[in-house]
Formats: sequence, C-alpha cells, structure tokens
Amino acid sequence: MTWKLPKVELQLAEPEFTGQVLMPKILEFVKGLRHKSLVVNGDRYSPTSSLHYAQMSFMPDIEILEFGRRLLALEVKMIRDGDPSGAFTKSLGQALIYKSLGFDFAHVMLFDCRSQITHAWLSKSTGTLSLPSGIGVTVFGTSSSENLDIVFQTSPE
Repeated sequence: MTWKLPKVELQLAEPEFTGQVLMPKILEFVKGLRHKSLVVNGDRYSPTSSLHYAQMSFMPDIEILEFGRRLLALEVKMIRDGDPSGAFTKSLGQALIYKSLGFDFAHVMLFDCRSQITHAWLSKSTGTLSLPSGIGVTVFGTSSSENLDIVFQTSPE
C-alpha cells in the first residue's frame, strides 16, 4: 500500500497531521489486514493509552492494540527549521518509554520539513542508528517533489 501525501499537508501541526492525514490511512491499512481484534486509537479519534513514569504521562500519537495487548505505538514528529535535533531526540526517547512500559513495538515516523534540506545533504548522513529490539525509526525527506510517498507493506515483496 502506497500513500501519496501532498506536501501542503506537512505544514499542519503534528496533532492535526496525525489526526487528519495519518489516522485515516492507518485505519484503512489495519482494516485491510482483516483482523477484527485489532483496535487503532489516536489523535482526533479515540484516546491512546496513558503511560506513567517518574510522575509524568506519555501517550503515543497512534497505537494498535489487540484484546488490550499493546502491540504498536507510533510517534509522529515534524522536523522543522527551529529545533530539528530536539524533535528527533524527543521522539526516540518517547519510543523507548513506550517500549519499556509495555508496547511490543514502538516506531517513530519523522517528517523532515526543513526548508534548506537537500537530498545531496541527506545522502551524506553518517552511520546507522543501533536501536534496541522492537524500536524503529523512519525519516521521510520532503524536499524532492510535490508529493511524499509512504509505503506500508505487510510482507516483503
């Protein structure tokens, strides 16, 4: 399943982008899996789990549950010009919290919306993140075209 997102949608604030753009697509994807026991919660729909640690609450942007079991927490962040590394590191920390406090998997979806980013610069990124098992990160670069393609697949092609 490939989603084409017009770049104009990336100008929305994170909660609106998650609720108006990503949630309908994730609901469609999960419905296509034909597992009636899967429940999707998230921004602008039903509230996600509230996890507590050190007198703080953490709530994933989107979660997928099965019979109450916390399968997947998704954290969505927009990387913008003001504090790009802040959004990046905050999202990784949140994913670690979700995984540590009971989700089987936690995944970060980062949308790089910086105005001066170029694909030549992206190709010079060094190293690979070594993440704990069950935690994933995907960075979507947004400067190359009018649309951003997001590909979800249930099994390798």
